[in-house]
Amino acid sequence: MKFTLRVFLIFICSTFSIAALSAGTQSHSDFVKAKDYQQDFLFQSAFSQGLGAQNIGLDRGQRGDKRLVRFEKWGEKIFFRQINTYSRADTDPMDVRYNERNGVC
Repeated sequence: MKFTLRVFLIFICSTFSIAALSAGTQSHSDFVKAKDYQQDFLFQSAFSQGLGAQNIGLDRGQRGDKRLVRFEKWGEKIFFRQINTYSRADTDPMDVRYNERNGVC
C-alpha cells in the first residue's frame, strides 16, 4: 500500500512539474524541414549527468567529440548519418587526369 501511494504521488508531482515546464510552448509536427536534408552540419554530444566516481572521461558537463552529420531521407524513413572524415583516399593526379580525359568517372 505504501509503495503504491508513493508511486502515485511521484506520478502526480511529475505530471504537474512537466505541465508547468511545458506551459506556453508550441507543438510542431516536424522539426526538420525538407530543404534541410542532404545538408551537412556539426553535431557535438554532451552529458548532463556524470557516470559515477571513476575517472573514465565521461563527467557531467564534459563535451563529447564533434561529428559531421546529415539527415538523409530514403522513402518514408529519415536517417541520421555520420560522415566519415577520418579516412581519406589520396590519388595520383595523373590518374585523375586520365579518368577525366577518358570519361571513366
